[in-house]
Amino acid sequence: MGAARLLRNVGANPDTVDPHRAEGTWENDIIGDMFVGLFTEDKFGKPVPGMAQSWTTSEDGLTWTFTLREANWSDGEPVKASDFVYGMRRMMDPKTSGAVYASLLYVIRNAQAVNGAQLPVEELGVRAIDDKTLEISLEYPAPYLPGLLKHYVSFPIPAHAVEAHGDAWTKPENIVVNGAFKLKEWRTGDFLRSVKNPAFFDADNVCFEEVVYFPYSDR
Repeated sequence: MGAARLLRNVGANPDTVDPHRAEGTWENDIIGDMFVGLFTEDKFGKPVPGMAQSWTTSEDGLTWTFTLREANWSDGEPVKASDFVYGMRRMMDPKTSGAVYASLLYVIRNAQAVNGAQLPVEELGVRAIDDKTLEISLEYPAPYLPGLLKHYVSFPIPAHAVEAHGDAWTKPENIVVNGAFKLKEWRTGDFLRSVKNPAFFDADNVCFEEVVYFPYSDR
Protein backbone atom coordinates (compact mmCIF):
# COMPACT_ATOMS: atom_id res chain seq x y z
CA MET A 1 0.00 0.00 0.00
CA GLY A 2 3.05 2.24 -0.33
CA ALA A 3 3.03 5.41 1.73
CA ALA A 4 -0.33 4.48 3.28
CA ARG A 5 1.33 1.81 5.43
CA LEU A 6 3.32 2.59 8.59
CA LEU A 7 5.85 0.02 9.81
CA ARG A 8 6.64 0.23 13.54
CA ASN A 9 9.08 -1.66 15.73
CA VAL A 10 7.61 -2.00 19.22
CA GLY A 11 10.65 -3.70 20.76
CA ALA A 12 9.12 -6.88 22.19
CA ASN A 13 6.35 -9.38 21.64
CA PRO A 14 3.14 -8.14 23.31
CA ASP A 15 1.31 -10.50 25.65
CA THR A 16 -1.97 -8.60 25.35
CA VAL A 17 -3.68 -5.55 23.88
CA ASP A 18 -6.17 -5.38 26.75
CA PRO A 19 -5.59 -1.96 28.39
CA HIS A 20 -6.14 -3.49 31.81
CA ARG A 21 -3.59 -6.28 31.44
CA ALA A 22 -0.79 -4.52 29.57
CA GLU A 23 2.55 -4.06 31.30
CA GLY A 24 5.08 -2.61 28.85
CA THR A 25 5.71 0.23 26.43
CA TRP A 26 5.63 -2.27 23.57
CA GLU A 27 1.97 -2.94 24.38
CA ASN A 28 1.24 0.72 25.05
CA ASP A 29 2.37 1.64 21.53
CA ILE A 30 -0.26 -0.65 20.03
CA ILE A 31 -3.05 0.06 22.52
CA GLY A 32 -2.55 3.82 22.12
CA ASP A 33 -3.29 3.51 18.40
CA MET A 34 -6.56 1.68 19.07
CA PHE A 35 -8.11 3.44 22.07
CA VAL A 36 -8.60 7.06 23.11
CA GLY A 37 -9.24 8.18 26.66
CA LEU A 38 -10.58 11.48 27.95
CA PHE A 39 -7.21 12.94 27.00
CA THR A 40 -4.61 11.95 24.46
CA GLU A 41 -1.21 13.50 23.74
CA ASP A 42 0.25 15.84 21.18
CA LYS A 43 3.59 15.35 19.40
CA PHE A 44 5.38 16.68 22.48
CA GLY A 45 3.68 14.18 24.79
CA LYS A 46 1.51 16.83 26.45
CA PRO A 47 -2.14 16.03 27.27
CA VAL A 48 -4.74 17.37 24.84
CA PRO A 49 -8.48 16.65 24.67
CA GLY A 50 -9.36 13.20 23.39
CA MET A 51 -12.86 11.95 24.14
CA ALA A 52 -13.36 14.94 26.44
CA GLN A 53 -14.94 17.81 24.54
CA SER A 54 -14.90 20.07 27.59
CA TRP A 55 -14.67 19.84 31.37
CA THR A 56 -15.14 21.80 34.59
CA THR A 57 -13.50 21.51 37.99
CA SER A 58 -15.14 22.28 41.32
CA GLU A 59 -13.71 25.08 43.47
CA ASP A 60 -12.14 22.59 45.88
CA GLY A 61 -10.54 20.68 42.99
CA LEU A 62 -12.15 17.40 44.02
CA THR A 63 -14.80 16.99 41.32
CA TRP A 64 -14.11 16.99 37.58
CA THR A 65 -17.06 16.89 35.19
CA PHE A 66 -16.42 15.95 31.57
CA THR A 67 -18.63 16.40 28.52
CA LEU A 68 -17.83 13.75 25.93
CA ARG A 69 -17.61 14.37 22.20
CA GLU A 70 -19.90 12.49 19.84
CA ALA A 71 -18.08 9.29 18.89
CA ASN A 72 -18.79 5.66 18.10
CA TRP A 73 -17.08 2.38 18.76
CA SER A 74 -15.77 0.59 15.67
CA ASP A 75 -18.93 -1.55 15.57
CA GLY A 76 -21.15 1.54 15.39
CA GLU A 77 -22.27 1.61 19.02
CA PRO A 78 -21.99 5.06 20.62
CA VAL A 79 -19.23 5.67 23.16
CA LYS A 80 -20.94 6.59 26.42
CA ALA A 81 -19.89 7.90 29.81
CA SER A 82 -20.86 4.48 31.19
CA ASP A 83 -18.04 2.94 29.10
CA PHE A 84 -15.56 4.98 31.13
CA VAL A 85 -17.25 3.94 34.38
CA TYR A 86 -17.15 0.30 33.31
CA GLY A 87 -13.51 0.60 32.28
CA MET A 88 -12.28 2.23 35.49
CA ARG A 89 -14.27 -0.15 37.66
CA ARG A 90 -12.84 -3.10 35.74
CA MET A 91 -9.35 -1.68 36.17
CA MET A 92 -9.74 -1.28 39.93
CA ASP A 93 -11.61 -4.55 40.50
CA PRO A 94 -9.24 -6.88 42.41
CA LYS A 95 -10.71 -9.73 40.34
CA THR A 96 -9.17 -8.28 37.16
CA SER A 97 -5.96 -10.27 36.96
CA GLY A 98 -2.94 -8.54 35.48
CA ALA A 99 -4.02 -4.98 36.29
CA VAL A 100 -0.52 -3.98 37.39
CA TYR A 101 -0.99 -0.23 36.95
CA ALA A 102 -4.18 0.12 39.00
CA SER A 103 -2.36 2.32 41.52
CA LEU A 104 -2.14 5.10 38.94
CA LEU A 105 -5.83 5.74 39.60
CA TYR A 106 -5.58 5.85 43.40
CA VAL A 107 -6.18 9.60 43.16
CA ILE A 108 -9.85 8.74 42.45
CA ARG A 109 -12.06 8.61 45.52
CA ASN A 110 -12.13 5.13 47.13
CA ALA A 111 -9.91 3.68 44.40
CA GLN A 112 -7.32 2.17 46.72
CA ALA A 113 -9.99 0.69 48.98
CA VAL A 114 -11.82 -0.79 45.98
CA ASN A 115 -8.60 -2.22 44.58
CA GLY A 116 -7.82 -3.70 47.98
CA ALA A 117 -11.25 -5.40 48.15
CA GLN A 118 -12.31 -3.23 51.08
CA LEU A 119 -15.16 -1.61 49.14
CA PRO A 120 -17.30 -2.76 46.19
CA VAL A 121 -16.46 -1.37 42.76
CA GLU A 122 -19.69 0.65 42.82
CA GLU A 123 -18.07 2.87 45.47
CA LEU A 124 -15.38 4.07 43.06
CA GLY A 125 -15.65 7.85 42.57
CA VAL A 126 -16.67 7.70 38.92
CA ARG A 127 -20.23 8.05 37.66
CA ALA A 128 -22.13 8.66 34.46
CA ILE A 129 -24.52 11.57 34.92
CA ASP A 130 -25.93 10.85 31.46
CA ASP A 131 -24.62 9.28 28.25
CA LYS A 132 -22.32 12.21 27.51
CA THR A 133 -21.45 13.48 30.99
CA LEU A 134 -18.87 11.81 33.23
CA GLU A 135 -18.04 12.84 36.78
CA ILE A 136 -14.81 11.87 38.54
CA SER A 137 -14.42 12.53 42.28
CA LEU A 138 -10.93 12.65 43.77
CA GLU A 139 -9.33 11.90 47.12
CA TYR A 140 -7.36 15.17 46.93
CA PRO A 141 -6.89 17.97 44.37
CA ALA A 142 -4.84 16.79 41.40
CA PRO A 143 -4.22 19.47 38.76
CA TYR A 144 -2.14 16.87 36.88
CA LEU A 145 -5.22 14.70 36.29
CA PRO A 146 -5.27 15.26 32.49
CA GLY A 147 -1.82 13.67 32.30
CA LEU A 148 -3.05 10.61 34.19
CA LEU A 149 -6.17 10.33 32.06
CA LYS A 150 -4.19 9.89 28.84
CA HIS A 151 -2.81 6.61 30.23
CA TYR A 152 -4.56 3.43 29.12
CA VAL A 153 -5.60 2.56 32.70
CA SER A 154 -8.41 5.11 32.32
CA PHE A 155 -9.54 4.25 28.78
CA PRO A 156 -13.19 3.42 28.06
CA ILE A 157 -13.85 -0.28 27.58
CA PRO A 158 -16.71 -1.63 25.41
CA ALA A 159 -18.73 -3.54 27.99
CA HIS A 160 -20.85 -5.17 25.29
CA ALA A 161 -17.76 -6.72 23.67
CA VAL A 162 -16.24 -7.91 26.95
CA GLU A 163 -19.50 -9.42 28.11
CA ALA A 164 -20.01 -11.15 24.76
CA HIS A 165 -16.50 -12.61 24.41
CA GLY A 166 -14.86 -12.57 27.84
CA ASP A 167 -11.07 -12.65 27.74
CA ALA A 168 -11.26 -13.24 23.98
CA TRP A 169 -12.67 -9.75 23.36
CA THR A 170 -9.26 -8.47 22.18
CA LYS A 171 -8.85 -11.08 19.44
CA PRO A 172 -8.84 -9.46 15.97
CA GLU A 173 -12.21 -10.97 15.09
CA ASN A 174 -13.82 -9.66 18.31
CA ILE A 175 -12.10 -6.43 19.28
CA VAL A 176 -14.06 -3.18 19.40
CA VAL A 177 -12.13 0.10 19.61
CA ASN A 178 -12.71 3.86 19.62
CA GLY A 179 -9.30 4.94 18.31
CA ALA A 180 -7.68 5.49 14.94
CA PHE A 181 -6.79 1.86 14.22
CA LYS A 182 -8.38 -1.55 14.78
CA LEU A 183 -6.45 -4.80 15.20
CA LYS A 184 -6.84 -6.94 12.09
CA GLU A 185 -4.16 -9.62 12.31
CA TRP A 186 -1.88 -11.00 15.04
CA ARG A 187 0.83 -13.54 14.32
CA THR A 188 2.58 -14.17 17.64
CA GLY A 189 6.33 -13.62 17.45
CA ASP A 190 6.02 -12.24 13.92
CA PHE A 191 3.84 -9.12 13.65
CA LEU A 192 0.54 -7.42 14.45
CA ARG A 193 -1.40 -5.46 11.85
CA SER A 194 -4.02 -2.80 12.49
CA VAL A 195 -6.17 -1.08 9.89
CA LYS A 196 -7.74 2.37 9.87
CA ASN A 197 -10.96 2.58 11.86
CA PRO A 198 -13.51 4.48 9.73
CA ALA A 199 -15.68 5.05 12.82
CA PHE A 200 -12.91 7.03 14.57
CA PHE A 201 -14.11 10.57 15.29
CA ASP A 202 -11.06 12.09 13.56
CA ALA A 203 -10.72 9.50 10.78
CA ASP A 204 -10.40 12.18 8.09
CA ASN A 205 -7.04 13.22 9.53
CA VAL A 206 -5.56 9.73 9.92
CA CYS A 207 -2.73 9.53 7.36
CA PHE A 208 -2.20 5.76 7.19
CA GLU A 209 -4.47 2.98 6.04
CA GLU A 210 -2.70 0.38 8.18
CA VAL A 211 0.05 -0.02 10.76
CA VAL A 212 2.26 -3.10 11.05
CA TYR A 213 4.02 -3.66 14.39
CA PHE A 214 7.17 -5.79 14.59
CA PRO A 215 8.22 -7.21 17.99
CA TYR A 216 11.98 -6.90 17.52
CA SER A 217 14.42 -5.74 20.17
CA ASP A 218 16.77 -4.03 17.70
CA ARG A 219 15.12 -0.70 16.94
